[in-house]
Formats: sequence, C-alpha cells, structure tokens
Amino acid sequence: MSAAMSPTADRRQQLLNVARALFASRGYVTTTMDDVAEAAGFTKPIVYQHFAGKEALYAELVTSTGDALIKELTEAVADSPSPEETVRRGFTTYFTFLTAQPDAFRLLFLQNPHSTVEDYQRRLEVRLMSFVEPLLIHVDDDAHRTQLAAAVVGLAEGAALVWLVENPTAVADPAAEAATLTSRMTQLAWGGLRSLGNS
Repeated sequence: MSAAMSPTADRRQQLLNVARALFASRGYVTTTMDDVAEAAGFTKPIVYQHFAGKEALYAELVTSTGDALIKELTEAVADSPSPEETVRRGFTTYFTFLTAQPDAFRLLFLQNPHSTVEDYQRRLEVRLMSFVEPLLIHVDDDAHRTQLAAAVVGLAEGAALVWLVENPTAVADPAAEAATLTSRMTQLAWGGLRSLGNS
C-alpha cells in the first residue's frame, strides 16, 4: 500500500480540516453540512458519503483530537523521573498542543451551548481525568485522587479558555506562549500537589 493517502482518505481529511475551522469560527449550532460542503468545494451528497450527519462529523473531530492529545501526553510522561517533572511535562504537552492547534481547542471550548457539544466536551474531560488520576500515586484515597485529577484538568482547561479568548488569531510564537502557560500552571499545580505530602 502506498504511503500516500488514497483519494478517498484525502477527501475525508480535507472535509475534517474544513469542518474543524468552521466549527471553531462559527460554532456547532450555526455551522451546517451545506457550509462544510461549500467551503470544501464538494457537493453535499459527497459530504454525506463520508459522514452520516453533523454530529458524526463533530464526534470524529473531537475524538481524533482527544486521541492525539492523550497519545502525546502518554508519551511525554512515560519516562518522567519525578512527580514534579511529570506535572511539567503534562502541562508542556497540553499547552504546546493548544498553541499549535488552537482551532482544535476552539471547537471544544468556544461553542454555543448545545447538548451535543457539551456531551463530547465531558467525554474528553473524563478521558483526561483518567489519564491524570493514575499519576497521583502519592494520594491513597480514591475519591481524593479523582477530585485532584478533576482539579488539574480544570486548571488546564481554564487557562486554555482564557488564552483562546485573548488570542483570537494566530500568535507569532506559539512555543513561547506554551512555555509561559506551562510555567505558570506548573507552579500553581505542583505547589498544591506537593503540599499534600505535608498535610
């Protein structure tokens, strides 16, 4: 099999890229399949050959974003030498992903209220919590560990949301932005997590 994508796969990826940008800029509610077809330069029947409807298209975008983010996080912390470095690497990966692919986060966090959007947002949050929770090995109580994992995820999401609002267009130096966010959030999160050992 050729390393290059087939015409069908290439067309599908083109539709995903177009839809991601439209959902990010217009929101889920106001974006239609007609919009996606027009922006991609295809007829609507061709769009429906690849996706059963708008929710299926949105679901694939969110799921693929989540898959990529979880994969990068897992690889980043795999050989971490200390809990503090694990926190730093996790935030570095998360915020690098954010600043390099802001549209992927905009379609998650800057949406008009809609049950479909909220449902997929919650699913990704649960996946991120499930990633963080096993890393909190110094916390013995299961309920406490779950609460802390939710707090770490909420901290990252809150910082990402503010950053997206403050940077509606592409930034000149995404790496520098990611480094600043990482430094600030690591200091805050690790300061709290470290103190648990002294309580």
